[in-house]
This record gives sequence, structure tokens and C-alpha cells, in this order.
Amino acid sequence: QRNRHRDLLALDGLWQCRADRDESGERAGWTRGFVGDDEVAVPGSINEQLAERGYRDFAGPVWLCRRFTVPAHFAGRRLSLRFGSADLRASFWLDGTHLG
Repeated sequence: QRNRHRDLLALDGLWQCRADRDESGERAGWTRGFVGDDEVAVPGSINEQLAERGYRDFAGPVWLCRRFTVPAHFAGRRLSLRFGSADLRASFWLDGTHLG
């Protein structure tokens, strides 16, 4: 919620997407970002959006990447990332640093 005490930077929209079929993404450095093979709208279902690209029944790891700039007025403030949903299991990185 955005109000006079709390600001918000929404990260919904189009994200780069890449299936990690051989689970090599972390070793390949995807934690620092990548150019995706596809784009998906977040929030949304990758399986539905990319069904014609072979994702319809795909249940393996998929990486999402989004570049963004933190506004200058956020400097010196405690920041939190809020994720509205993640299926099954998720890990999060910011500029190569594992957040959880």
C-alpha cells in the first residue's frame, strides 16, 4: 500500500523468461541477470502465456529477470521486496546476491 509513510515501486509488467531445463542457470551466472529466450507478463501463468513455446506442461525451473532502477528518494531507507505469489519453490537474487 502506498501512502505518506510508505512508498511503492511496482515491478509487474513484462519480464525476461528462460527455462532452466538442465538446471545450469545458477552456474551459468543467471543470478546477475540474462537476456531471456521469451517474455512473460507478471503476474501471470508462464504455462499459459508460453504454451506454444513448449511451456504448457513444463514443471521444471524457470528463471525470470527484470531490470529496474530504484528511485533516488529511496536512498537510506529500509527496503523490502514483496512477492504476491510463487509456485512450489522459489529463490530470489538481486544483482547476484541471494535474497532468499
